[in-house]
Amino acid sequence: MRPAFKNNLLRRFVWIGAVRCATIGTQTFGQSPGRNAEDFIMRRSTRRGFTLIEILTVVIILGILAALVVPKMTGFMSDATTSAARSQLSAVRGQIEMYKLRHGGVTPLASGANGTDELWNAMTTPDGGQQPLLQRTPVLPNGYTWFYDGSRLFVDYAGPDTMLVAEAPTW
Repeated sequence: MRPAFKNNLLRRFVWIGAVRCATIGTQTFGQSPGRNAEDFIMRRSTRRGFTLIEILTVVIILGILAALVVPKMTGFMSDATTSAARSQLSAVRGQIEMYKLRHGGVTPLASGANGTDELWNAMTTPDGGQQPLLQRTPVLPNGYTWFYDGSRLFVDYAGPDTMLVAEAPTW
């Protein structure tokens, strides 16, 4: 219910925030004619912020959207690392073929834990005044490792995806 002025001739002072409105009867000074102080006070006090229901609705909607988007992003990251490993393998295999052309079909010997120590050394050092075939030793994404048997370069995968464990050596 609206608070009513008991006497229209009674002078009242209404404080709203830092603004003081002097009212005489239903006429409010400082506002447009036709509005009275009761309307201004009621409108001002009824809507001060968001209700708990509105805030919970927004939080629930954001939670649902996050639940839909996060799994899709995880799948994209897995595909990106697989693609990066395949791309690295293809590029290095191409550089090994260039090494074979420069050296009459001979490839570096396999040495080291994964057989790649001599391979990376031969590929990253300048040979006969020519630029090295690789600027630096290639790095694979986490979970992937190089394996070189002296004639062919392979990639091994030791991660949680069992399909990739079986598939990666066949690339």
